[in-house]
Amino acid sequence: MTNSLKARSLAGFLWSFGENAGVAVLSLASFVAMARLLDPADFGVVALASVFVVCFNLVIGSTLADGLVQRADIAREHSDTAFWGTVAIAAMLASICVFAAAPIASAFNEPGIATILPWLAAVPLAGALGAVPIALQRRRLTFRLVALCNLAGRICGAAIGVGMAIGGFGIWSLVGQQIATAIIANACILLISGWRPGLRFSLRRLKELSGFGAHVSASQVVSVAGEQAIVMLVGLLFGSTMLGHFTVAWRMVQLIKALVAGTVYHVAFSAFARLQHDRPALIRAFIGATQISCLVGFPLALGLASVAEPAVLGLFGGRWSASVDLFAILALETAPAFYVLFFSSCYRALGRPGWTLGLAIAYFLLGLAAAAAAAPFGLQAIALAWLAKSVALLPINLLLMRRLLNVPVRTLMAPAVGPLAAAATMGLTVEILLVYAPISLTAIEHLAIAVPAGILVYGIGLLAFARQPTIAAARMLAAFRSRQAANVAENDLPAR
Repeated sequence: MTNSLKARSLAGFLWSFGENAGVAVLSLASFVAMARLLDPADFGVVALASVFVVCFNLVIGSTLADGLVQRADIAREHSDTAFWGTVAIAAMLASICVFAAAPIASAFNEPGIATILPWLAAVPLAGALGAVPIALQRRRLTFRLVALCNLAGRICGAAIGVGMAIGGFGIWSLVGQQIATAIIANACILLISGWRPGLRFSLRRLKELSGFGAHVSASQVVSVAGEQAIVMLVGLLFGSTMLGHFTVAWRMVQLIKALVAGTVYHVAFSAFARLQHDRPALIRAFIGATQISCLVGFPLALGLASVAEPAVLGLFGGRWSASVDLFAILALETAPAFYVLFFSSCYRALGRPGWTLGLAIAYFLLGLAAAAAAAPFGLQAIALAWLAKSVALLPINLLLMRRLLNVPVRTLMAPAVGPLAAAATMGLTVEILLVYAPISLTAIEHLAIAVPAGILVYGIGLLAFARQPTIAAARMLAAFRSRQAANVAENDLPAR
């Protein structure tokens, strides 16, 4: 990387990480508060209705917006076309939420869906307002404004949701939180970014953007559809109450994944796209990024799995005990997810969005088939099937990346070996520690013992198994303090 691009990428990572860390903390805090005030069935019904909203948001945020980020050069006509095209897509998807609510509710035998899904139509409409301004900020690798606006939306949404729950609004507090968060965050980014859409629309520009964006959107929708299909399967087979328990475990894991995954995807995609014509620099950037991802992600995955019981019971209370085993299994699934975290960004940056789409389809089909086969054996079996699916598809990613970058598989696997050994040692140590800890201690006291011990053991494990990768990562992280990003000319945003 050039010094300019490296500084901008690192500064972008910091702001993006700060945003996602804040979002994760706020989401977890509000989620815990509302879980103590609401019934598991409320979470189950909203989870079913949100399946469609989550997929729709991905279509809105990726179909045309990612095309703006990936293109080497854009004109003002590109951004205007992307905005109005995104608004049209959002209007169509929102109408589905309104007019298909009753049939969906009938299919799931959950009357509550018919009531809340039309209101959730406001979420994709709000997303259309901010999709293009966010993409233009990402293109410049300036994530500060995006981070601040998203945090503002999350803070207001959390306050409104928790306030409604305390006020006795029940399931509507979950709906109100989603709507308030989407409207406030996207309205802020549109108003503060300084960019305003013009009254221009070009079919030629639409074709240029959608050619790339359609693959990205389709792959993300298929990937998330696989996850949401599991939610629907659990709801259909086990009912809204058990889905509520599953949702608590699932949501906690998703918050952890989003903390890092949401941070790195947009920064990595933007940075890799700038390096697509400098293959040696791209390879170095990809290997270094994967190394950091493994150093951070592996201890999170194994650590969360080892403290599942005190974490769930300490945060949510004893009535959520059915979520403990589910959380432990799903937490392990984040390990392969963190390892392949940068693969899709690299595929897309090098003009291979079709590969990502193919992998997403494979994930969807294999995950759904495995979960359906495991369903007769219970919820834990479904979670195990989901974990097995992620591990089984790792070799395909490795072979594709070897072909794309023309590097040996052992080079691609090297960043994972040391961190995995250190994290496994940590997880085993914490498990033993909790087994022999006094049973008279509360769940929070068990966490207070296990977490510091786990951090200490992981640090020692890194010195034993991954000394050089840790030193290299520390040097890279030290560059975050560089102030070069503040002096970089930001001249590739279309004129207002």
